[in-house]
Amino acid sequence: MQGSETRTCATCGAVVTGAYCASCGEKSLVREELTLAEQARQVWSGLVRYDAKTLRSLVLLGLRPGFLAFEYCRGARIRYLKPVQLFLLANVLYFLAAPYLEVPSLRSALEARFEGKLYDLHFDAAFRQQVEASGGAVGELAQQFREVHERWARALLALLVPPVTLVLALFDTRRKRTLIEQAVLALNFVAFAVLYAQVGVGFAVGKLTNSADPATAEVAVTAATEAVLILWWTLAFQRFYGWHWRRGLLQALAMAHLVFPLVIGYRYLLGWLTLWTL
Repeated sequence: MQGSETRTCATCGAVVTGAYCASCGEKSLVREELTLAEQARQVWSGLVRYDAKTLRSLVLLGLRPGFLAFEYCRGARIRYLKPVQLFLLANVLYFLAAPYLEVPSLRSALEARFEGKLYDLHFDAAFRQQVEASGGAVGELAQQFREVHERWARALLALLVPPVTLVLALFDTRRKRTLIEQAVLALNFVAFAVLYAQVGVGFAVGKLTNSADPATAEVAVTAATEAVLILWWTLAFQRFYGWHWRRGLLQALAMAHLVFPLVIGYRYLLGWLTLWTL
């Protein structure tokens, strides 16, 4: 940007000449920043400082769906965590909390396999062959399974972002947003899903259904999680794309039906990958 050009700061509204706002320090947005190369660079910039910016971003992620993505894409970024940073932080918090929560949807693929809810007979047979080949007890292999499963889960959680991004691009029929901008919203969604929907909603509903049988608890957690995700998407679509709430709700319902199969597929892949790499 040339020094003689003026603009309105996206964060504080002050008149700015140059690349930075003299009032709040916000940097002028250039389109090159919404590229894969720039997003990759941000990954290497390190995880966030635990300050007001972090707390503000976590609160807004849950209470104002789509707001962080909207602000980032319009250039108001200095007061919030960047999308990749927020995603990584949510990932870390999720896996720190998961071992201490008795929530069906948070349990590893091995527990799901023992309940017979997720995997087929091929997985069951493969697991038994692994036990026989190792010469150990089921309990010992189960512990190894959990440790390897946790490592793979951290590494592969980002696999949910590309398909969600593509679905958003399909919904955006008027092409109001670029693919990278869709990815920003997708990153925010996955961060919300694992931190609020899985940990928050899952923990609350899990406590309420603590005395129920596992099947009932699983249904309750799934239903509550889906309802929260539909509400989040409805509000996010309104804010990010400017859609009417009716269209936002319809697209949110469609998104919920598309995302849950993706999550099931992710867990299925995770279970087999864990078994193969024991």
